[in-house]
Amino acid sequence: MSPKLRYRGDWSAIWEGDCREVAAGIEPGSVSLSIVDGPYAMGKAAWDRMKIDDLADWYAPHFDDVGRISAPSASLYVWNTAAGWARLDPVLRGMGWTFAGLIVWEKTGAHPARIGAANSSKWPDVTEVCGHY
Repeated sequence: MSPKLRYRGDWSAIWEGDCREVAAGIEPGSVSLSIVDGPYAMGKAAWDRMKIDDLADWYAPHFDDVGRISAPSASLYVWNTAAGWARLDPVLRGMGWTFAGLIVWEKTGAHPARIGAANSSKWPDVTEVCGHY
């Protein structure tokens, strides 16, 4: 499926399609904000069945695309688990991105005490993190 423009405003556009194909058509240095939310290596879906130590290799071409299309003052938000972000952060810093902060999304409806984590051998996923660069 070729990328399809779904919305264009004065300062934004929403595309549907493979992100690498969309990025290939974007003018270098023209993007002010990118949000990356790829696999987390948690094995919960067919597209997410990789080893956590392979995340950096999977993300590398996507980060290259973001770096090419981003303006010098652009912001980048990268979603993942804490363990996934810890593996991606050195890659982004090595590419010249400046770390600004880590946002933690606490999924309040999934609090461990409410879902019986004390009786489980594995704690549930109750947070995601977002690295801001």
